[in-house]
Amino acid sequence: MIIPLDASATATADASGNATVRMSPQVAGSSWVVKRMITAIPTMDPQAIVNLKVYRNIISEANRLDATSSAAQDSSETNIPVRTTDTLIGVYSSVTPGASCTLTVTGDNDTGRR
Repeated sequence: MIIPLDASATATADASGNATVRMSPQVAGSSWVVKRMITAIPTMDPQAIVNLKVYRNIISEANRLDATSSAAQDSSETNIPVRTTDTLIGVYSSVTPGASCTLTVTGDNDTGRR
């Protein structure tokens, strides 16, 4: 059964201005198709240069799925399949220390049930 996907993860920037969020389907047999990623850091100027790179499973350029230099407030249209065993990893940099960084994904959630 396919239901709407609306998942988010939040992390607080450390003293170096970095934050990492992780999310995955987590339920055995389920999968996602991420159609949109939205990033927000409410306490920062939307025009601030804040970097976000999104990876699948491992933080490496070979696994990079998307990136933005306007992560204080941005969205991206995508079509990214995410299996049960996959993890989306969002790595923020150049953030004001202590700021909350939120990555939201929307799309389709296949529950694996028929």
